[in-house]
Amino acid sequence: MGLPRHWAAHMNATKEHLEFLKPLRNISPTTFSAIKKCALKVVWQRNGSPPLLPTSPKTRVGTVAHKLLAVAGRGRLEATADSINARWRELLEEASAEISHSLLERHLFPLESSVPDIEVLRIRTTRMALDIARESQPTPSKDRSHVIPPSYGHEIPVQSADSLVRGIIDAVIGRMGPAPLSKTTSRGR
Repeated sequence: MGLPRHWAAHMNATKEHLEFLKPLRNISPTTFSAIKKCALKVVWQRNGSPPLLPTSPKTRVGTVAHKLLAVAGRGRLEATADSINARWRELLEEASAEISHSLLERHLFPLESSVPDIEVLRIRTTRMALDIARESQPTPSKDRSHVIPPSYGHEIPVQSADSLVRGIIDAVIGRMGPAPLSKTTSRGR
């Protein structure tokens, strides 16, 4: 199931055929969820195997949006509409270049033609990135450089005590604004 018959005929479970598989040293919460759905897909992807199917063009644009928000959250974007729109265009051009070189995805080039609501996604994402960039700009009253890693804000690295589960939280925001992340708030919720 899932593999062409001619592949299955050539595969057997000897060590020499499985040597290219690398163990997963750690996983993110997102990867954990994906493993529950299809472990083989996760192992295949994490070992650098080429995709067997094209990626959805909307997924590609979603990745562009996430990258833009992540850069804004790290305070690495000037908090101006021009700067943010320029970075959106750069990231979209990079994604378009990737699909133009892919045999599986070449027909989806350019992304602007493959995603009907791309302009809506651009407007929403760049507005949100501008808000995040403004919030993330260091100011004397908001300088958090002495806290490593930050306990609130955007793009916060977290990991389990044994380092097997690791990830980055997009944003930690409380009802009254940014809230500190502590061991007591992360348990039992």
